[in-house]
Amino acid sequence: MTDSDFKASPATEKLSKPISDIDPDFTLKDLLSDKEIEQLENKLSVLLNTSAKIIDACDMASDINTSYPIRYQICPVAYLVTEAPSESAKAAANLFESVLFQASRYRLAAVAHHAVVLQDFDDLQTKHQRLMESEAKYRELAVQLEHRVQEQVGQIELRQRQVYEAEKLSALAQLGAGVAHEINNPLGFIQSNMNSGKSYLREIDEAVTALRQGQNITAVSENFDLDFVISDLQTLMKETIDGVARVTRIVRDLKGFVGAETSARQQVLMHEILESICYLSHPLLEERIELTRELAEVSPIMMDKAAVCQALYAILLNAVQSIENTGKILVRCHEQNHRIFIDIEDSGCGMDTKTLGRIYEPFFTTKPVGSGTGLGLTVCRDIIQAHQGTIKVISQPGEGSRVQIEFPVTAHEPPETN
Repeated sequence: MTDSDFKASPATEKLSKPISDIDPDFTLKDLLSDKEIEQLENKLSVLLNTSAKIIDACDMASDINTSYPIRYQICPVAYLVTEAPSESAKAAANLFESVLFQASRYRLAAVAHHAVVLQDFDDLQTKHQRLMESEAKYRELAVQLEHRVQEQVGQIELRQRQVYEAEKLSALAQLGAGVAHEINNPLGFIQSNMNSGKSYLREIDEAVTALRQGQNITAVSENFDLDFVISDLQTLMKETIDGVARVTRIVRDLKGFVGAETSARQQVLMHEILESICYLSHPLLEERIELTRELAEVSPIMMDKAAVCQALYAILLNAVQSIENTGKILVRCHEQNHRIFIDIEDSGCGMDTKTLGRIYEPFFTTKPVGSGTGLGLTVCRDIIQAHQGTIKVISQPGEGSRVQIEFPVTAHEPPETN
């Protein structure tokens, strides 16, 4: 605090002025209260063994002879009126001046302290106001930041959903050619069988017409070769029914894979899911890869069927793509201690330690440019962890890879994970 910041009271201003500038209106009561003056008078009376009266300089009558000046900064501010001996009275006046001096120092210090406290209070009030304004600004900034964070989280969730959909579409694109081949084969012989059946029905109709015209049944049967027609027609119908069942199964498995019915969690049987995935991946195996299944029946668990199918198919697809020429893939499933264990093992090229340490990094891929997004195992891990599961990959260069997956047996829907 500077000297210009301090505003003294009128009494403080009088006390702080030099001798030559003392206000002529300055009185004793600017330093001492009436009660303090009265107490001092009583004490001086006891000390002097006679009455003692202290009179303010401005109230002093000029005709009083037994008075002794009491000075403050040389100038008389009061007089001691007493009948005591002169020496004792002067000593008492000097004593009073000492008291007055100490009182002035105390009063000056008190006034200065009060002024400093007031100034500090004003400063605190100013700082408090600034803090309140800053708090309001920070609160506004916090609201804006929260809004921006929510927008960013929404964008991230949107991008994550888009990534999942992109991975699913990528898998479906690779499924497309094989599924089309699998469907076209039965559709092809179904169409051929129906055309042959149509021809057979026309021959049977002609035979029935001949019989109605009175021809001999033996001659008609031999003429139209009805025994062969009927036998072959039955064979064609059986093949057609088997082909329709094959198409129905492909469509059913594909529907479960893409989640055509619902994406909500439901009770599913893991061995059935793996059976469907293996069936759908059959066209990718061609004749160079031998697929073996060891699928024990397991307890049902709650999961998003479409998402888990997507993850397991992507892992199986990786196993297929790791085999350059001929090889084997083993898919196992069993239950132990209320946990379901899934192993997908291949005899492909395998991975070294460096590659194995980066398989879950987004956009990391060992495939040629344009052949993969690098999000397959990242998405698979997220899907498996979202179902409280774990995934572990064991691999050695030239010795193939083994993916171990575990799921807890849950009777109810597990809690969502972030």
